[in-house]
Amino acid sequence: MRYILLTLSSLCLTAFAMASDQVMVVHEWGTFTSLQNEAGATLGGINADDEALPAFVKTLRRDLIANPANKGFAYAHPDITMRLETPVVYFHPPKNQVAPMTLDFEVQFRGGWLTQFYPDADARAAGMMDGSKIGRLKSNTLGSLNWRALRVGVEAPLTETELTVWKAPRAVEAATVANPHGQAEKFLFYRGVGNLNAPLKVVRTSRGSDELVIQPQLDPALQSSQGLAVRTLWLAHFKADGTCAFTELRPDNFVLNAPDARLTIKTDFSPGAYSVENLRALRVAMHKELVADGLFADEAEALLKTWESSYFKSAGLRLFFLVPKPWTNYYLPLKLSVPSEIVRTMVGRLELISPEQNAALDHLAAATDFSDTGLDALQPDINVLGRFKTPLLADRMKTQPTPGIKQAMNRFAMPLYLFPLNQ
Repeated sequence: MRYILLTLSSLCLTAFAMASDQVMVVHEWGTFTSLQNEAGATLGGINADDEALPAFVKTLRRDLIANPANKGFAYAHPDITMRLETPVVYFHPPKNQVAPMTLDFEVQFRGGWLTQFYPDADARAAGMMDGSKIGRLKSNTLGSLNWRALRVGVEAPLTETELTVWKAPRAVEAATVANPHGQAEKFLFYRGVGNLNAPLKVVRTSRGSDELVIQPQLDPALQSSQGLAVRTLWLAHFKADGTCAFTELRPDNFVLNAPDARLTIKTDFSPGAYSVENLRALRVAMHKELVADGLFADEAEALLKTWESSYFKSAGLRLFFLVPKPWTNYYLPLKLSVPSEIVRTMVGRLELISPEQNAALDHLAAATDFSDTGLDALQPDINVLGRFKTPLLADRMKTQPTPGIKQAMNRFAMPLYLFPLNQ
């Protein structure tokens, strides 16, 4: 089949030339997740998931991603500085389509590997394997998935699962899609790991300060791009008791390639700012912006429900923002073999070090009792560090390599992939 490269200009031309009820409408949502320290540096080794996927999902290397299903099996990979989490692609056929449509769909990840996907596809993950071992992931790595001869609009049964992370995206009025092997789903699904920075970095002006400075960090190739404005951001602090406080930012002209692009925000939420009701308020605010960005209402709801536990119920300090589409198109270029109108709505998720995590790291650094009982007593601090305990401990090791941090690394952290110095 002849491919149509989905650049911004070609999408506009396609939409202009053909009425919306005569072409395929394709909607995609997903999340880019990064972890940053208080200096705004991106931390590696974040190849850990909050939740396991259904067993039928294809995984290239099960020892690359740590999750509840393979706890203790995976190693922390220092090159993994970004998680591409749960992009799903929905197909809405033309209104006049009466028979299934056949098409090819390809996605590439500039600087990453596409490691998990469904239905099955042709996968390319250059450099993933070095003999029998995991290899290095570099900024110029190019991973890809190619779904060939997909049939869109079929009547086919879906594989049963009780996992919310999979069932939530199904609750959308979209066409069922099937590959030639009969694997059918309401969407195309993929995840990946990358060696790249988020488009934003967040710097705390000094240790203990309540002021954060948000700045762009762009690849030089994007410096001259148009449409790099960030319209909406949310800074949210989630506590272990189920409450949260948040601030919504709607800057007038926060353009990432502008020379003076910069936002300042305070994190000093008052005690009265925290409530369980704020979880719903934040969800409502994000849903509104996701729809304004182009998703259908049920698609926006599916995104939020899929990551409800990770986004809104796990403790932490997070900055969420809508990723500018040119950034997404640069790092995740798509090819589709039929004329289509495309909407790609991605949420940037920056995990920042919270006051509770700083306190836990301080307590671990001061530890002196390394008996089994003493180490067991450190478990509550490890729990506070959460999903990314390994990179957080490794980062503190660089500035405060106390016996307590070393023992915490040995006892609680994932083991690290080690590579020769010349790699």
